[in-house]
Amino acid sequence: MKILHVCETATGGVASYLNMLCDVDESFDNVIVVPKRHVKGIDPSLNIRTYDTTGRNVGAIWNMLRATRRAIKEEQPDIVFFQASFSLLAL
Repeated sequence: MKILHVCETATGGVASYLNMLCDVDESFDNVIVVPKRHVKGIDPSLNIRTYDTTGRNVGAIWNMLRATRRAIKEEQPDIVFFQASFSLLAL
């Protein structure tokens, strides 16, 4: 089963949560969409897709939406798990 995690931010607790969640069962294929500037908190062994952001603004939301749509098309996930306020717009 493939799970796509969409993150508006991935610092602190969110990064820890994602790392823990993706490490629970290796039979799941996890893909994470995360801002480029927050990637350092995510385990580098995970399948990470990044997008550019400068904060919570229209451009950042647009970049997140594009990255999410691209990941859905290319990865064909079974589940899309949203970790962000605006990520539902991607559907």
